[in-house]
Amino acid sequence: MRGKHSFMKGISSILYFAIGFLILQGGISCKSDLNTDRINTSTSTNDPKTSPKVANAPLDTTNPDALYREAGKYFNNKQYGLAELYLKKAMKLKPNEPDYFMAMADLYMDQNNSRKAIDILEQGVNVAPRDTLIRLKQIQFLIITQQYADGIQKSADLLAMDPQNADAYFLRGLIFKETDNDSLARINFQHAVDLDPKLTDAYINLGDLYSKDNDPLALKYYQNALAFDDKNPIAKHSIAYYYQNHNQIDKAIELYQDIEKVTPGYPDAYLNLGIIFMTQDKIPEAYEQFSKFIELDDQAPEGYYYRSLAAEQLGMPQKALFDMKEAVSIDPKFEKAQKELKRLVHKKQ
Repeated sequence: MRGKHSFMKGISSILYFAIGFLILQGGISCKSDLNTDRINTSTSTNDPKTSPKVANAPLDTTNPDALYREAGKYFNNKQYGLAELYLKKAMKLKPNEPDYFMAMADLYMDQNNSRKAIDILEQGVNVAPRDTLIRLKQIQFLIITQQYADGIQKSADLLAMDPQNADAYFLRGLIFKETDNDSLARINFQHAVDLDPKLTDAYINLGDLYSKDNDPLALKYYQNALAFDDKNPIAKHSIAYYYQNHNQIDKAIELYQDIEKVTPGYPDAYLNLGIIFMTQDKIPEAYEQFSKFIELDDQAPEGYYYRSLAAEQLGMPQKALFDMKEAVSIDPKFEKAQKELKRLVHKKQ
C-alpha cells in the first residue's frame, strides 16, 4: 500500500521558501511557491521579440527591483536565459539583497542545477548573514538534495543566531526523520510546535513517527494539525490513513470522500479509497478511483498497478496487461508489479 504522502510532497507543501518570482498587483510576495504560481503561456522562446509584453511602461534599467520583476516575468514563462540576465543586472545594482539570491537559486533549481542553486544561496548567506529566510531556504535545498550533514550544520548555525526559530527546528526534524533518527526527529518537531503551535506540518510528522511505532498518540497529533487547519488535505489524509490501518474503515471512507469533495486535486485519497473498495469487492468503484488517481498523478506506478488488478477482475485482460506494463515501465524495481506482469503474460499465452 502506498504511503500517505512522499517526502517531496511534504517539503513542497510544508515549507517551500521560494522567495522571489511571484508577480502580484502592487509588488512581489516575499513567500511564494513556484510550483503553483507560474504564468502559463504558449510562448517558450528566449527571443525578446516574441516574448510576451507584460507591461507597457519602459523598463527602468537603473532600478534593481524593476529588473527583478522583469526577471520574474521571464521565469514564469520558463525563459530562463532572459530571467538570469535581468536578475544578474539587478544583483549588480543591489548586491546585498537576499531576495535576489533566493530567486536565482529558484531559477537554477528549476533547471535541475542543484549545485549552482546551493552555491548561490551560500553566497547570499555570506552577504546577508542575519537574514533568516535565506538560511531556511538553504537548509531546505540541502534537504531536497539529501545533503543532510550540511543541513544539520546550517540549521545549527541558524539556531545559534535565532534560538526561537520554529522553522529551523522543523527542518532539523525532517532531516532526522529522513535519516531514521526518530528520537531526535520527535524532539525537534516538538520544539517546533512548542514555539509555533500553528505549525501543522510538524504535528503531521509527529503523527507519522508515532504511527510508525503503532502508538495511538499518532491520531492525537494528526487531529491537532486538523484543528489548526481544518481544510488541510494532508492532515485529513493522515487521519483517514490511520483509520484505514486500524480497521475503522467507515471513518476512513468518510474522510477520503471529504478530501475528494473539498480538495479534488489531492491524488492519494483516490488511491487509498480505491484500495478499500477492492477489499470490499466493489471493483467498478475501485477502478474508477484508480483512474482518477492516474489522471492526477500519471507518473506513480501504484495507480497503474492497482487499476490493473481491478481491470483483470472486471474481465478486461488487455487493459490489465497494459496497466501492469506501465507500472513496471515507470518503476522497473516495483517487485509486485514485476511478479504480476509475468503472471499476466503467462496467462495470456
